[in-house]
Amino acid sequence: MTSTFTDLRTGTVGEAMTPGVLTCLPVTPLRDVARMMARHRVHAIVVFGTDDKLRPWGVVSDLDLVGAIGTSANAGSVAASPV
Repeated sequence: MTSTFTDLRTGTVGEAMTPGVLTCLPVTPLRDVARMMARHRVHAIVVFGTDDKLRPWGVVSDLDLVGAIGTSANAGSVAASPV
C-alpha cells in the first residue's frame, strides 16, 4: 500500500493497519522472527511469555534485529519489555 498525503489526512487506522497480531516465544531464534516480519511485511512481533497466562511479555522490532546482528541472541533477549 502506497500512502500519499491525502490518504494520511483522510484515511483511518483500520485502513492502514495489518490485521491480527503476530507472536513468538522468548526462545524463538531471531532468524525466524526476521522471516516472519518479512513474510507478513510488519516491523514488530509480540513476544509472549512461557507461562500459561498468555500475557504479552515484550516486543521485537526490526531495529532490535539490526542491533542484534552478529550475536546469538533470541527473541527474549532483545525484546523491549515490559509491554
